[in-house]
Amino acid sequence: MHCVKFSPDGCWLFAADLGTDRLLRWPVRTDGMVDEAGVKTFEVAAGSGPRHFVFDAAGENLYLINERSGTVMVFGYNGDGDGGLRLRQTVQADTAGGHGSADIVMTPDGRFLYASNRLKNDGVAIFSVSPEGRNADGSGGGGTEGGLLTPAGYRPTGIHPRNLCVTPDGRFLAVAARDSGTVEFMAIDPLSGALTPSGRSVSLDKPVCVLFVPATF
Repeated sequence: MHCVKFSPDGCWLFAADLGTDRLLRWPVRTDGMVDEAGVKTFEVAAGSGPRHFVFDAAGENLYLINERSGTVMVFGYNGDGDGGLRLRQTVQADTAGGHGSADIVMTPDGRFLYASNRLKNDGVAIFSVSPEGRNADGSGGGGTEGGLLTPAGYRPTGIHPRNLCVTPDGRFLAVAARDSGTVEFMAIDPLSGALTPSGRSVSLDKPVCVLFVPATF
């Protein structure tokens, strides 16, 4: 299992099991413990390798990156009911066939989603997220469901971009390029979601995860 997270409402615990091509979901009891007997599984295509996932801010969709197939799957999340998942869309993040997709993050405003790819054409796939009522590319309307993805570009990075993290203000994407030994900071264009190297980086010994936490000074 590469990723374990609570649902936004705190009612369920989800996990991505890469080895069995499944998402797992357990109920969370009122005492905060997980009800192991209530586990439910959601299958993905064999050989996909589900690795990391993120919920949108509204708690309506779950976005899953698959390491081996290099796809991003969009699931509708039934937060008001049984915590079920409904597959809505599958798009390709790894178009080079590297079979090493790693992480997935979303900007705080929910407009853009990023997925890292390794082993071939190391970099970050950029997607725009459709708001309620129109497609991600601005077309459509008349009740089109929101939350779907449209490819919006690709940004090369250092070697082996293992982990991504958006700064809390939504202005930069931190990329942990493990084999380059750096955490790169990419400026996020607020209109297009495009990534531009900021010229700022931190040198570390094989960074694999970046998190921002509140701090007082």
